[in-house]
Amino acid sequence: MAYGETIGCRVLHSRQASGAWGPWEDSDLFMPLEISDRCAPDYAVAKMEYNFPKAARHVWDWRKDFGPDDAVAIVTNVSEGDPERRVLFSGHITENQWEFTRAESATVAAVGPAFRLLRDSMYLVYGQARASKAGTVNLFSGLPCSFNAGGYPNRSAAKSTIRAAAGSVSATTAFTFADLYSGGVQYWRFADALEYLLAAYNAAEYYVLNPTITAAMRADPACVQVDCDGLGLWEALARVCQQASYDLACVTTIGRAGVPAKHEAGEFYTAMSIVKRGQGTELILDHQASGAMDLDATNLFAGRVAENVASCVTAPVIAGARELFEITVELGKCWDAADLALASGESVMLPGEEETLADTDYVKNFCVGGSNFHLHADAGRLWDANTDGYYSAAPTSLSVPDMAALCGQEAGGWPVMPYEAMRLLTRLIDSPQSGGVETFVEFSIDSGVTWHHLTCGAQIPHGRLGVYINQHNLSAIVPPGGDKTADNLMQMLMTTPATVEMRLTCSVASPFRNILAAQRRVTAGTVFATAAWFEREKLGQVRTRAASSRFAATDLPADTMTASAKVSAARAHWDWSGPLARTLSAAAAEAQDANEDRFIEGSFTLEWIEPDAELTNVVKKIGGINVDLGANAGASKRYPRVVGRVYHLAGNTQQTELILDTDRQMAVK
Repeated sequence: MAYGETIGCRVLHSRQASGAWGPWEDSDLFMPLEISDRCAPDYAVAKMEYNFPKAARHVWDWRKDFGPDDAVAIVTNVSEGDPERRVLFSGHITENQWEFTRAESATVAAVGPAFRLLRDSMYLVYGQARASKAGTVNLFSGLPCSFNAGGYPNRSAAKSTIRAAAGSVSATTAFTFADLYSGGVQYWRFADALEYLLAAYNAAEYYVLNPTITAAMRADPACVQVDCDGLGLWEALARVCQQASYDLACVTTIGRAGVPAKHEAGEFYTAMSIVKRGQGTELILDHQASGAMDLDATNLFAGRVAENVASCVTAPVIAGARELFEITVELGKCWDAADLALASGESVMLPGEEETLADTDYVKNFCVGGSNFHLHADAGRLWDANTDGYYSAAPTSLSVPDMAALCGQEAGGWPVMPYEAMRLLTRLIDSPQSGGVETFVEFSIDSGVTWHHLTCGAQIPHGRLGVYINQHNLSAIVPPGGDKTADNLMQMLMTTPATVEMRLTCSVASPFRNILAAQRRVTAGTVFATAAWFEREKLGQVRTRAASSRFAATDLPADTMTASAKVSAARAHWDWSGPLARTLSAAAAEAQDANEDRFIEGSFTLEWIEPDAELTNVVKKIGGINVDLGANAGASKRYPRVVGRVYHLAGNTQQTELILDTDRQMAVK
């Protein structure tokens, strides 16, 4: 359109009754005032005035003419079938503000179809669709819909047909959730998470049609770490898109051949549009500074641009992983020796004997389920490395191990604190055939000369290096080839406790983590080194099988990952030239590309209604005055794009206000 040209608008109205909508009817009583639309998670809102004098009705009788949930559409004043006919808005009435003083007036508000995906219960995202043990894919409501939770992969290796939350079966297949250590588990990429949400929650496509997931979107390597539990579908989709640097919006058009109308109320359909940020259609804006105004070379008459470098991140800090060490640590006895004493005349009972002599003190005190077992529950069973000194006082009087030395680091260099027992490095190999065990507990009855794998029931206390043996009767634990009467664990603890030892082999995380503080680049938008913290807890993790590990001299495979050469430096013994440092450097460069230069936002006004200026359009420059809007971050320019559009329709002057910005959002690769 051209400067000053107005466009006629018609409001179509469809009444709602008992959840059904009637036919569209032209209404000259609704007068459009404003239509505002935004990229997700926002949605379109239209405001209209209702002409009560013309309707010959008082404002307090408004429900006789229209009501909440009625469908309304604002279309250009072109006859049906004309290809120039455009839909400016389609949605449902949610609000009517009416008043009367000397005159009566009412302002009616309606929301676009995306609002339904945001708020309706059928679009509430929760739980995980995943396979049961029997192989059936169900929605498990007690598990959170969290993609790559904690930075770890939790996507299935293969796609399945999933049951939508509303109970219908999706016509398409999608990846589902899986356990971290299930076979072939993968990271959720952007397109995978998008496809899952659409298949599980919008299979019917009742209010909004699903977008086409293109080959380029499927090839995008960006992974998403997003918690969507409890969100409406529209917001969940927006979070997934935002993290992968995509814009999500709705586009409403006239129904046409081959595209069925999905809304009960009529001929319009609304579809999702997903566009990579900065790759939308270029929008041409031209402005002449002064002199004779050539309307053929000018379409922009008012604008506001804010260019800001205060938000630049020129020296990002990438917080990588903590170093991981596989070690073997000795465990101490965490009970008072006086608690482990036999009553006069009694002896240690072998398995089976306690069933016939259940009233003995041994059974009551030391067998699980005994009447006095709660008074002796730790005796012979609780073992701990005492890394935090909790068991240093009498009667246990355990020493505190040197964790740094056990990990091959500078002796005494680590704090006295609890350390968590983590999986052996052999379990970190990304293969279901890796074998091995989570942790490895051994005992000895000959002062550590010979060690035996503890294969009975035992558990690792949360957040500690220790073990609790929950075997019903400790006399059932006998070394291979040992005498079941003389060499069982309980007999040895009762008679020669000094010869009984326990040790744990596991992995522990260093109190240091690998942190890379990037240097400001010459391409930055400001001379200051402004920082921001980026959590990348899986990057740059050195994994070492320490010499103290009982598997150090074996050929048991381990997922080790070492820097080329460690240096003794304040920053966690980190080799800043090694391959892992380069991994962190790549993340830092990615952060700088997205954040190091100026932030541009703006508002541009066209003096007419311009439906062709769409959300996600990119504005590279303002022609005529030759203003380059490139943010110049990284190797390629980033340009502001249209993230909001407002049609001002009231009165004789019509305007289209375009809202632009360059949003800073860093994808996770």
